[in-house]
Amino acid sequence: MAASHLRQSYSSKGDTAHRLKFGLETRNSPEAMNQRKAFSLVEIVVVVMILGILAAIAMPQVRRLTVRADETSVEYSAKVVRDAIEMYTTVNQGRLPGDAGTPEDFLDDLRPFVRTFPTNTIMKSSAVRVQTTGKPLSESLGGSEGWLYDNQTGEFIANLPKAPPGPTASPVEGVLPMTP
Repeated sequence: MAASHLRQSYSSKGDTAHRLKFGLETRNSPEAMNQRKAFSLVEIVVVVMILGILAAIAMPQVRRLTVRADETSVEYSAKVVRDAIEMYTTVNQGRLPGDAGTPEDFLDDLRPFVRTFPTNTIMKSSAVRVQTTGKPLSESLGGSEGWLYDNQTGEFIANLPKAPPGPTASPVEGVLPMTP
């Protein structure tokens, strides 16, 4: 009988603070929810720190994926243009496109084989610099054009920012000179 009397005294409405103090209210009861309406500053700081750590881990990965996507796009675009150069050369009995030495002539010659001339996503340009010297195009890297073409050798490469001096690999694998 003592237990039932004790139970009744804790269930009375007027003793809410006493019930909360001894943990007799459930977490979802209206009284308990009124006691805590916001997160503490420490909880917010911990969440922000965790999000910062996750962002610091993820951002280099995202940047690497973006760079690799640009490289893959340039590789594919260079292959499309090289295939067009090869088709033009086959159709025109071995004559290379762009024999006038101008970018406009080169683009006009390839128009039947390439619907739209691709953009070099690394340089953000679809412009072509036509070289007529027959020297290796790797010596001509730099400038704002997206692509380099030599109408004497048929070499076609992606124009890339000049690399610092020293032995370094090409930043774009597969975008190497090709002669038809």
